[in-house]
Amino acid sequence: MRKLLLIILLAPISFFGQESENTKKVNYKNIDIEVNNSKSEYYYPKLKQRLIALDSTLTTNDLHYLYYGTSLQKDFSVMERATHDPKMLAYFNQESISQDQWKDIEKHYTDLFNSKPFLDIETFDILLGVFQNTNQKDKFDKLDNILQKFFNMWLETGNGLTKETAIDVISTTHEYYFMRVINLKVSGQALLHDEAGRSYDLLKVEKEENSDSKNEEKQITGVYFDVTRIFELYNETFTKN
Repeated sequence: MRKLLLIILLAPISFFGQESENTKKVNYKNIDIEVNNSKSEYYYPKLKQRLIALDSTLTTNDLHYLYYGTSLQKDFSVMERATHDPKMLAYFNQESISQDQWKDIEKHYTDLFNSKPFLDIETFDILLGVFQNTNQKDKFDKLDNILQKFFNMWLETGNGLTKETAIDVISTTHEYYFMRVINLKVSGQALLHDEAGRSYDLLKVEKEENSDSKNEEKQITGVYFDVTRIFELYNETFTKN
């Protein structure tokens, strides 16, 4: 899955080198209206149920409203982080996992996925591993399809090469997940702001060893993420307290 994403999505310079003319900047006001309108095709409970059902007809636009709309839900906390169940970690540290243990893993991560699918996007990867190791090809193919569309949805907001084309995220953990998937090692982080009041995280990329001068010119030095929504949520949280 990750190898496939690398080839299809980011390749990596061939993709990052392109400035998309169709960059879809996130309009949270419009999303808020749509996800809370029970008559809208983007009504949040409806979209979430389709995700839980692994509906592979979900489009990147559907996922756009679902993902960014998640940050507009009352139960969303920008401070919340996923915790790893010691029992699950023990399973993963074994040399082999039994079928009964795979069932246990599937139940645990399916419950998390069904409750808060974007709390830890690694849950998608774990479930893909479960489906692959328990011969659930139909579920694997459906979730794999959704995850690829999810990455395309992210990349529609920008290619990450500049502040102007920053990738919009609703959690800082998602930035690091993104970097792991595209196999870029983070060497540092910088928080930036612009005159319009927007905030950005720049994740600096570790320089590749033994690279020649030609390749060095093409290397990605950093990826920009738009974290304006995250800062708005932080401010709301601190204001309440």
